[in-house]
Amino acid sequence: MSLWYIIVVFVFFASIFIAKNTRKTKKNLPPGPPRLPIIGNLHQLGSKPHRSMFKLSEKYGPLVYLKLGKVPSVVASTPETVKDVLKTFDKDCCSRAFLTYPARISYNLKDLAFAPYSKYWKEVRKMTVVELYTAKRVKSFRNIREEEVASFVEFIKHSASLEKTVNLNQTLVKLSGSVICRVGFGINLEGSKLENTYEEVIHGTMEVLGSFAASDYFPVIGGIIDRITGLHSKCEKVFKGTDSFFDQTIKHHLEDGGSKDDIVDLLLKVERGEIGLGEFQFTRNHTKGILLDILLAGVDTSGHTITWVMTHLIKNPRVMKKAQAELPEGMEVEDVDLEESYGLVCPKKVPLEPSFVETRNLKTEDVSDDEIQVSEERKLNRERERETTMDPEQINEFVVGYLKKKGFSSAAKDLESYNHQNNNGSSFTSIDYHNDPELTKLIRSFSQQEDDPTRYREGYSKLRSWAYNSLDLYKHELLRVMYPVFIHCYMDLVGKGHTQEARAFFNSFRKDHEMVHLRDLQKLEGVLSPSHLEEMEFARSLRKSKVNIKFCQYSYELLLQYLHSTVSTLMLGIINEHINFQVYLGQPTSSSDDIEAVTIVGSFQDTANHINQKEIQWGLLEDSLEDRLEKTGGLLSDSEKGQGESKDGDADDSKKRSTEIGKQGSSLKKLKKDKAGNATAKVARLETVTVSSAPRVKPELALPVMSTDVEQSILEDLRNRVQLSSVAMPSVSFYTFVNTHNGLNCSSISHDGSLVAGGFSDSSIKVWDMAKIGQAGSGALQGENDSSDQSIGPNGRRSYTLLLGHSGPVYSATFSPPGDFVLSSSADTTIRLWSTKLNANLVCYKGHNYPVWDAQFSPFGHYFASCSHDRTARIWSMDRIQPLRIMAGHLSDVDCVQWHPNCNYIATGSSDKTVRLWDVQTGECVRIFIGHRSMVLSLAMSPDGRYMASGDEDGTIMMWDLSTARCITPLMGHNSCVWSLSYSGEGSLLASGSADCTVKLWDVTSSTKLTKAEEKNGNSNRLRSLRTFPTKSTPVHALRFSRRNLLFAAGAISKPAN
Repeated sequence: MSLWYIIVVFVFFASIFIAKNTRKTKKNLPPGPPRLPIIGNLHQLGSKPHRSMFKLSEKYGPLVYLKLGKVPSVVASTPETVKDVLKTFDKDCCSRAFLTYPARISYNLKDLAFAPYSKYWKEVRKMTVVELYTAKRVKSFRNIREEEVASFVEFIKHSASLEKTVNLNQTLVKLSGSVICRVGFGINLEGSKLENTYEEVIHGTMEVLGSFAASDYFPVIGGIIDRITGLHSKCEKVFKGTDSFFDQTIKHHLEDGGSKDDIVDLLLKVERGEIGLGEFQFTRNHTKGILLDILLAGVDTSGHTITWVMTHLIKNPRVMKKAQAELPEGMEVEDVDLEESYGLVCPKKVPLEPSFVETRNLKTEDVSDDEIQVSEERKLNRERERETTMDPEQINEFVVGYLKKKGFSSAAKDLESYNHQNNNGSSFTSIDYHNDPELTKLIRSFSQQEDDPTRYREGYSKLRSWAYNSLDLYKHELLRVMYPVFIHCYMDLVGKGHTQEARAFFNSFRKDHEMVHLRDLQKLEGVLSPSHLEEMEFARSLRKSKVNIKFCQYSYELLLQYLHSTVSTLMLGIINEHINFQVYLGQPTSSSDDIEAVTIVGSFQDTANHINQKEIQWGLLEDSLEDRLEKTGGLLSDSEKGQGESKDGDADDSKKRSTEIGKQGSSLKKLKKDKAGNATAKVARLETVTVSSAPRVKPELALPVMSTDVEQSILEDLRNRVQLSSVAMPSVSFYTFVNTHNGLNCSSISHDGSLVAGGFSDSSIKVWDMAKIGQAGSGALQGENDSSDQSIGPNGRRSYTLLLGHSGPVYSATFSPPGDFVLSSSADTTIRLWSTKLNANLVCYKGHNYPVWDAQFSPFGHYFASCSHDRTARIWSMDRIQPLRIMAGHLSDVDCVQWHPNCNYIATGSSDKTVRLWDVQTGECVRIFIGHRSMVLSLAMSPDGRYMASGDEDGTIMMWDLSTARCITPLMGHNSCVWSLSYSGEGSLLASGSADCTVKLWDVTSSTKLTKAEEKNGNSNRLRSLRTFPTKSTPVHALRFSRRNLLFAAGAISKPAN
C-alpha cells in the first residue's frame, strides 16, 4: 500500500513539472515578478496600482506579465509598447476587458463604452458620430449651457454673500449634470422629482464602477466574496435605481409630447426603426445603455476637466488675478467654433483618462519580442507615459490657448511672459541619477534618516551653538532664525508622532525664546498630537505662513555656508520652507531692530513689502471744518479765549460745556499762567499747530450731512481749543468706577466729557450724565450689581441709565461724535446701536461669527467699524444690518480698530502682532506694520492723518509713518497692557493709558523732528515722556482729548478705597 502511494505521488509531481517546462518552451511571455498561489500578483498592486506597476516596469521592463488571481495580464508602460498595442495591433487589442459589475450596470454590455469590439459596436459608434455628436447639434445647445452657467454663477454669488462654504468640485459636477440632463434628456433637474434620484444614480454608479470586484479575478469563489462584502447587493440596488431613473425620464419625454429633437428622441427613433442600425435590433435596454454612457461620461469628464483647468490657473496666481480682473470682458465673448476649438485638440497633448486602461486581447501578437496570448488582459499604464511625455510647456501652452479663446488676452499675454522669463532665467544640467553611486548613496542615507527624531535636536543644537559662537557684530542677526526653526522643529516632531521627543525638545530650548514669545509658546505647548496641528488655528497659521527676517548680505552668506558645509539638510529644508529672507547691503542692523525679525505676515506672495508699496492718500478731507476755521480767522489767542470763556461762563451756556469747563477750570487757569509766564510757550504753540502737508483728498464714502447746530458747536470748540506742547501740558480729569467687582470690561467718554459709558460682564451697559451727577453732588460712578445708596439720586432714581439687550459680556462701548448714540459689541457676536435720548436699543447688527472685541464710529458718524475673534474687520452703516465691507487677512483675532481722520481707511490691531491699514472702498490691505512683540490692544491716529500710534500687551507703544509703513520710534515706559491712546487736538502730544495704573504724556512733535534729523546718522530715537499721572490703584480703561484739548480718562478701582 505504501509503495503504490509513493508511485502515485511521484507521477503526480512529475507531470506537473513536465507540464510547466512544456509551457515555458512553447510561450515567450514577458518577464514578471514571482507569483503566490491562488492570488498571483494581486498583493503587489497596493492602494495605488498605477504607481506599483510603474515600479515593476522599472525592474522588469516595458512589458510586465502579471497573474491577477486567475486572470493573466500584461502591463504596457512605455510610449513605444503602448503604441504597439493601441496603433500597430489596434484591431486585435481594442476590446475592453469583461468586468462583472460594469457589464451588469451597462445592461449586459448593450452600451458603447463597455461593449466588446464587434459589428454592433461599429454600427452604434457610427450612429452616435453621424447623428448625436455633430458640431451643429452641439452648437444648438448653446442657450442651455449659458442658462445653466448663469444659474451657477448666481449660486456662487449668493453663497458668498451669506459667507457659506461651497464645495466647488461637487458644484461643477452638478452643473455638468444639469446641462447633460437638459441637453440629452429634455428635463430640468432642479426642483423636479428626479433630482434626488439623479444624485443617487451618479454617486452609486461611480462607486460600483470603481470598486474592487473579486469575481473579476476569481470566477468561482469571487461571486461568493462579493456577496459577503455586499458589492453584489449594492450593484443590484444601483442598477434598479438607474433603470427606474431612465424609465421615468423616457416616460416624461413621451408624456410631454411634441418633437423635441433631443438625444432621447433620436434614440427612440432608432428603437422604432426610423433610423437604421444595420442588421441589429435596437431595444429599450440599448437606449438606456447609451443614455448611461452620455450621463456618466458627460458629468464626470466635464466637471473634472473644469476643475483641472482651474487648478492650473490657481498655480499661477498672477495669471488668475488678471483673469479675474478681465472677467466682465470675458463674459461677453461669444462661443468659438467648436470644430476649430483648441479644447477639442487638447487631449492629444494632455491625457485626462484614468491611470490605466484595461483591454482584452483577441489574437496572439508579438509586442517588443514578447508574446501576448489570446484573452490576456492588458493594462495600459498611463502614469509611466505621463512621466515620460508630459511637458510643463505643453500644459502652459494649453492654458494660454484656452485663455485666448475665451477672450482673456491680457492674462494669456502675462502667462506667456512669465513662462518666457522662467525659461530664459533658468538653465539646468541634465544629471543621470541612476549612474551616480555617490548621489544615490546620499539620497538613500537621507531616506533612512527621515524618521529619526534625534536629527531635529542635533540639528537645532548645532545651529544654536554656531549662532551663539559667531562674532558679536553678526550674532544678533543670526539668532533671528532660531525661533522659527525652533517652532517648526517642534511641530514637525509632533506631526510625525514623536510626542515624547517633541516635549523633551520643547522643554530644553524654550527658555531661549520666553522673553519675547512667551504667549506664542504657551499656545504652542498645547499642541500635543498630529490632530492638534489641523484643529488649532494658531498651529495651522504657523504651518501655512512664512516669517520675514532682515539679514545683511554677509550674515546671509555666513548662514548658507554653515548649512552647506555641515550638510544640515533638515535645518536647510525648514529654513527654506518657512523663512523669507530680506537681504540688504551694508552693515548689520542694531539689536533694537530685532522686534521686526520674526513676525508672521502670511504667505510668501502676501509679504509686507509687496503690500506696503501701494499708494495711499493720508491727507485730510477737502472743505473740512479745520479749513473753514483757518479761512475765518484761525485759532483765537489766549486772551480772546479767556474773554470768550468768561462770557460763556456768564451766559451760562449749555450744560455740556459748563460741565466740561467746571471739571477742569483750575487746570486751564494754571495752563494760561504757565503760558503767560514763559516766553517760549508762544513759540511752542506756533510750532505745534498741525498743518497737513499732504494734498486734500475727497471722501470715498458718502458722508452724512452735518446739522448746523452740531457744526457750529464743533467750530466753537475748535476756536476755544487750548494749544498744548511740552511746556503747556494738560492735567487729567479722571472718572473712577467703584463697586464694579471686577465686572467692568470697557469704558468710553463722549467728545465733550459730558457722558461716560461702561460695559460690564453681566451684559449690561451703563451711561452716566455728568451734568446730572454734578447736580446731585456725587462724582462716583457706581458699577455692576451696586445696591448702595450712593447710586440713588435725590429723587429716588438711579444716577445712570441702564441699557439691557446683549446676552454676553460687553467688550466695547463708544459714543457717536455728537453723543446721541452709543455703539456696543459683545461676546454674543452682535453689535447694538443705542439712543442716548430715548435710552433704548435701536438696531442689532449681526454678521460676525464669534465675539466682537471692538467697534468704533467714524469721525463723521453714520459709518462704524468692528473687529472680532473671527479674524475679520467689517465696515457698517447705521441704516443697514449687513456689513458693507469685510476685511480679511489677519492670522489671529482682530482686537482693536480705529478710523483714519479722512474716513478713507481703517486700521486694525491683531493678536498676530501686526497692525494693518485697509482701504474702506476696496476692502484691500494697503499697509502692514510689523514690530510688536505681543498682541496689539490700542490704536490712535494723529489729527493730520500722517502718523499712527499702537500699544500692545507688553506695554510698548510704537509710532508709525503711514506713508512709508516705518516705525518712527518705539516707546518703552509702561509696565503692563496699553489699553487706550489719544492724540491732542493739534497732534503735539500723545496720551496713553495702561493697566499699570498710570496715564503718560509723550512729546510727539520733538520726537518726529529728532527722528528726521537722526535718520541720516542711523541713530534710533525714543519718544520723550513728558509726565506721568499715577492713579490710586485704578487701571486706565479709556482716555480721550476733547475738542478743546481737555484730557479725560476713566477706569475701575481695583481695590476698595481707604
